[in-house]
Amino acid sequence: MGWKWVEIPEDELRRLYLDEKLPPATIAKIFRCNDSTVRNRLREYGIKVRTLSEAMTRIVIPEDDLRRLYLDEGLSAEEIAKIYGCSGRTVFDRLRKYGINTRCSAVNIPEDKLRQLYLDEELSSCKVAEVFGCSDGTVRNNLQKYGIKARSRGEAIAIVKQKYPRCDFSGNPIERAYLIGFRSGDLHVMKRREEGRTITVHCGTTKTEQIELIKELFEPYGHVLVAEKPDKAGSISIQAYLNMTFAFLLPKEDNIPVEILEDDRLFAAYLAGYIDAEGSIRISTTKCNGKEYEYANFTLSSYDKNILHQIHAKLVSLGIECPATKIDKKKGDTNAKGTKYNQDRWRLGVNAQDAVQKFFDLIAPYLKHAKRKADLEKARAVLKARGPR
Repeated sequence: MGWKWVEIPEDELRRLYLDEKLPPATIAKIFRCNDSTVRNRLREYGIKVRTLSEAMTRIVIPEDDLRRLYLDEGLSAEEIAKIYGCSGRTVFDRLRKYGINTRCSAVNIPEDKLRQLYLDEELSSCKVAEVFGCSDGTVRNNLQKYGIKARSRGEAIAIVKQKYPRCDFSGNPIERAYLIGFRSGDLHVMKRREEGRTITVHCGTTKTEQIELIKELFEPYGHVLVAEKPDKAGSISIQAYLNMTFAFLLPKEDNIPVEILEDDRLFAAYLAGYIDAEGSIRISTTKCNGKEYEYANFTLSSYDKNILHQIHAKLVSLGIECPATKIDKKKGDTNAKGTKYNQDRWRLGVNAQDAVQKFFDLIAPYLKHAKRKADLEKARAVLKARGPR
């Protein structure tokens, strides 16, 4: 699933943040969301967000525990930070405070290698740090030691722009409708700084097809970064960096834009994008007179109640028969993995075979997801084998 609105009760948030002094990152894990969602709820409820200095003073990392974790068990600062719900920098601050020599401080980067990576290959200090398994600060210390001038922020940005040029959105209304649908289903889109000029598109997925699709969609316009390793849940993070012509992807609303609903082609493109993110085209079996028969069907489950209602109404207006949307999982239910649903999940289905055929004809020209397209062709083969009914 994509990024969804998550309900965080005010009294529970006040208890965790004010009484238990938990950081947003830790609260985010409790509610299975990202920390920016927690910060947004804090502001909505009028709860003052702690400043960085206030947050750091509240984070208690006992010296004995820090020595054991860092020196005896060999954990990295980032791994310790996850335990205490803070940043790696906070852990390094505590190491210095307790007089514990950091492993990074002993890293000596050969001058020729540093010049090659930083000057010739134009890697950032953070990327150089990854090569040598140390901190960004250690790289900068080595730069200073060898008399290599560190790049300013403006110079660093210029290099990124030169390496990864960004192009304006094509302006194609069909492509725009598809991207809005795909964003509604499976993308987290934000502008990191109010004054910034970069739109960041993010998704976490376990599916190779999804990664390839996002690359196909956004690589013509900007740099797409795919994480080298999955997280503990097996999800691969993928981010695209775009210019402000993609600002139309910023709004995240449980609503289909009017101009898309009123145009059948735009609606079909939007629906294809939403299906590529959330939908499922399946082949099921049923018994009749002791024989098993295959039939094609489509299901769409989402927390976007209003979007599903709008899709249903539009499909009916196009002569595609489908039952009314209904609640698939109630708030408080748990799935097979024990994860609790924080809100009602809704379901839309198309099952009548003539309706399924019309539905496939509507979306087929606009689908882009490799698996969805393959599933659709298999389902069409089943429809053809059944013949007219």
